[in-house]
Amino acid sequence: MKKDKKPFITIVSGSPRSGTSMMMRMLEAGGLSVVTDSFPPPDQFNVGGYYEHANVRKLYNQQDGSWLWMAEGKVVKIFYRGIPALPSIYDYLVIFMERPLEDSITSWKRLVVQWSPMDAAKGLPEAMRPDVRDVVTANKAAALAFVKTQPHIKVMHVAYADVLADPTGQSEAIEKFLKLGLDTVKMAAVVAGAASISDEADEIR
Repeated sequence: MKKDKKPFITIVSGSPRSGTSMMMRMLEAGGLSVVTDSFPPPDQFNVGGYYEHANVRKLYNQQDGSWLWMAEGKVVKIFYRGIPALPSIYDYLVIFMERPLEDSITSWKRLVVQWSPMDAAKGLPEAMRPDVRDVVTANKAAALAFVKTQPHIKVMHVAYADVLADPTGQSEAIEKFLKLGLDTVKMAAVVAGAASISDEADEIR
């Protein structure tokens, strides 16, 4: 007797400032519903918004994925650190955004300086910690090791630089992986449109 398929969830993952917001905008433009509470709002670092949701912090802090029902058939952004906490009751299609670590951290620090002025009483923001490279590297390693052991998780790695260089080709490759009937022309237009707004690459992450 054939078992029914599990509900599926699409996830965009990676390190902070690796192109995750850009990918979320591409998927939304292509026709995939997104899970976001629109906070933080758009700013000069992400003119299209950050596509985050407060519930994702429950994965980070309490390993609580009970809220993921709201992401069934949709896409949600979850950084590396939350991937090992994904409950096995769903099937997942995960797009890992890849960007050189130093580039991501430099961009992340620039953003944090604007968002969170230094406050000794509150401690250093995560991006400013001396061990931030080790933390991000460990989170990535844990996420990649986890998905290799989970047959219900399918993975695609997408280089941020490749999307900027060839948005059409990368959009088509992503649709081939997801098989969701997304509009790849509209997906590619997100990258081209954002790049025309500014030469600052930070604005299309």
